[in-house]
Amino acid sequence: MPAWKETQSSLKAHSPRQSMHNKMKGRVRKSLRASLMDGVFASGMIGMVENYIIPYALAFRAQAPQIGLLASLPNLVAALAQSRAEHAERLAGGRKTMLRAAVFIQAAAVLGMPALAFLPSDMRVTGLMFLAILYTTFGGLSAPPWGSLMCEYLPLSRRSGYFGWRNRITGLVIIACGLAAGGVLQIYGTSAIGGFLLIFSLAAVCRLISWHFLGKMHEPPLVHGPPRGDAPSPAPQRPNRNLRSFLAYSAAMSCAVNVAGPFFPVYMLQELRLGYMTFTVLTVATTFTTFTMMDAWGRHADHAGNLRVIRVSSFFLPAIPLLWLLSSDPAYLFCIQLASGVVWAGYNLCTSNFIYDSAPPAQRVGATGDFNMVNGFSIFIGAFLGSHLLILLPPLYGSRFFSLLVLSAALRLLALWAFLPRIREVREVAGVKSLDLFYSVIGIKPMPGISRGALRL
Repeated sequence: MPAWKETQSSLKAHSPRQSMHNKMKGRVRKSLRASLMDGVFASGMIGMVENYIIPYALAFRAQAPQIGLLASLPNLVAALAQSRAEHAERLAGGRKTMLRAAVFIQAAAVLGMPALAFLPSDMRVTGLMFLAILYTTFGGLSAPPWGSLMCEYLPLSRRSGYFGWRNRITGLVIIACGLAAGGVLQIYGTSAIGGFLLIFSLAAVCRLISWHFLGKMHEPPLVHGPPRGDAPSPAPQRPNRNLRSFLAYSAAMSCAVNVAGPFFPVYMLQELRLGYMTFTVLTVATTFTTFTMMDAWGRHADHAGNLRVIRVSSFFLPAIPLLWLLSSDPAYLFCIQLASGVVWAGYNLCTSNFIYDSAPPAQRVGATGDFNMVNGFSIFIGAFLGSHLLILLPPLYGSRFFSLLVLSAALRLLALWAFLPRIREVREVAGVKSLDLFYSVIGIKPMPGISRGALRL
């Protein structure tokens, strides 16, 4: 047979496989585009809701214990729900079905928030707690199936870089919508309740649009293994111990952060008496640097490993609350918020990616559920303790909130010292020193293998 006929015959033999490959590539591309649009509109909701739930409660004259419950109780219920995330996915019949159902209920919760203003005054904060529980619980339940689907679309080598790029885009949307929401509240002034009605209504519409785009994502078939713990695993035990150590560290850090975290809005709006626009700018400053730095952190994580990035960013976490003690000038606080955003960008991005790297595809929903569950419990414990300590602690420099900040810093340092050294990287990465990684991320001295283009914000 002539060579050209052999080649033609070979091409024909492979064409069905090639056609299937191209079809799958097209589905993945379409799904990634739909996911981006989902992210844009979901971020619009986040920008108009998450930084304004506690100010909304303050407009209803909520007290410190109620603020503590509002910040902690939704996370406790969400944590309990996360323990059944894998079961819920099986019950729903697929990741996509579970994802869309959770997002729809979250949108309904946001849509109910404006109606609270028409309830009797003694029922408003309680009603807000109930809706915040729905919002947080079903928002949390949407994360495991979404993360599992995204990991199906993206190879390991591109995952951190892609999520960094995507998060930068969605972060800019959060910033824009957050600033717009703050501007609306500033315009309404003393009649801020009307402003809250407007921004929460728009947020619900955004989430419903994101729900629509989630329907366009492709769900690859997933073969489930036996439920975890029902059958012996041939894998070695060390990765399981490693993952447990990581969960313990993440939980301890979440608890330490949330001892003081929920009370920053109370401090800014009630103690410093900042206007809504100044409050928004300070809040958005962290979001801005968090999301603009995620692309750089993601590229470095692909090269140096997620754990190395977690180590570098964790080193700075105890210092952040202490910097708030030095001055209450809004310009100074703005600079502190910008700097803290750089640190949180690396930490938040790579904690999620470390979970994705540590679990096999069939167990990612369960592993992400476990991660969200232990963090939810930790957030509850931290915020619950903080709400009581805010009343009991002696004032420092005239403010009990400052006492909480010192305690939060000490607990962060303890978490870092007790748990972080036990964790090991789960994939093969280049050997990079922490100081070299930090210098490279901030653009002083790029690491080998990282172009200067990766360092642009």
